Amino acid sequence: MNGLSYQCADWRLSIEAEAVLDEGESLSDFVTECVLIGIASRRAQTDFMSRAAVAVERFVREGTGITPRELLKRMDDRIDAGLLEVARIGRRTNER
Repeated sequence: MNGLSYQCADWRLSIEAEAVLDEGESLSDFVTECVLIGIASRRAQTDFMSRAAVAVERFVREGTGITPRELLKRMDDRIDAGLLEVARIGRRTNER
């Protein structure tokens, strides 16, 4: 053990966790993996928010960039173009 002790506060949670353990995996292994995933997720969220704040500050300061509405419009346009291409390829395939 790594010096950390774990006691499940809710016995139902412990039963649910034990039900999804992989072969040979201990509850401690499972909890450790979940904590590491949680740490990585929170760091990614923090990094994303930091980059977003810098981008917003630059947009306000320089007036460059695009609005969220324009970004969504561009994304919709790309999706629409992709769907048209898929339909075109499908028609061409069916003609053979």
